Amino acid sequence: MNQILYQILVLFSRLPLKVLYFFSDVFFLLNYYIIGYRKKVVFENLKNSFPEKTEPELRRIKKEFFRNFGDFMVETLKTFTISSEELESLVTYESTEFFEKAFQKRKNVIILTGHTFNWEFTTLVAQKLPQENFYAIYKKLQSAFWDKKIIESRGRFGFQLLEAKNVMKHFIEQKNDGNSVYGFLSDQSPQRGKSQFGVNFLNQRTPVFTGYNRLPEKDNLLFCFAEIIKIKRGKYHIKFIEILPENEKFEEFELVVKFNQLIERTIRKQPENWLWSHKRWKNADEITDEKLYHGKEYPI
Repeated sequence: MNQILYQILVLFSRLPLKVLYFFSDVFFLLNYYIIGYRKKVVFENLKNSFPEKTEPELRRIKKEFFRNFGDFMVETLKTFTISSEELESLVTYESTEFFEKAFQKRKNVIILTGHTFNWEFTTLVAQKLPQENFYAIYKKLQSAFWDKKIIESRGRFGFQLLEAKNVMKHFIEQKNDGNSVYGFLSDQSPQRGKSQFGVNFLNQRTPVFTGYNRLPEKDNLLFCFAEIIKIKRGKYHIKFIEILPENEKFEEFELVVKFNQLIERTIRKQPENWLWSHKRWKNADEITDEKLYHGKEYPI
């Protein structure tokens, strides 16, 4: 059954994006006006994140989010068969010279980014960098079939998927020679019972991942944030912003705080372009005063 479904998805994936966007429009109409998938979750998240906005403003953002969500679905489907030439025409990049600097300094790079649309279109960047290895950190799917297909899809342009639970072991074994880049999607919520640190993010107490903050020898690594901006339908721009310590080395949780400041800034630029349907604050009650960051906001 999985194989049949996959073949159907591949056939649809071969359609031109213009045709797939028609299906996106149909999906939007059905979802927004009939199915209503997580509409309440999206609106509640928006209302809590932007208390300064009026209800008509929030409803406009919600509606635009669901339009973008439909585009995200068909664009992600397209990645199964898209050519590098077509993907090249959809995404522009800025500040890639940062990776050349890292390569010359023989320092590996950590890219931190979030679930802004369409993060799935970042796969071609591996072909644009001087580094030989590009590892995307991911959580293994329960279905072995679909896990394999996702690995194949994302690996077509040079991505290597590295399972999250193996990251620390990999870093211990891997040479820090400037020839590797690691991509982390780091804006989701930790599992319940594992929230050990939180920040004020979008006006809410928010549990955040901190694993990348504990990477060994991080003073020998370089960090950057990938800001993804939607220019128009099917057109995206990615800017790489280096994250530097205030002093010689990062203070405790400084990297975590700066990343969350950067992703919040990006969300505020285009609030309709983030994954609001995710139940981001479902475990917010676990962030007590002791777990909440009370330090300074770093300039970004």
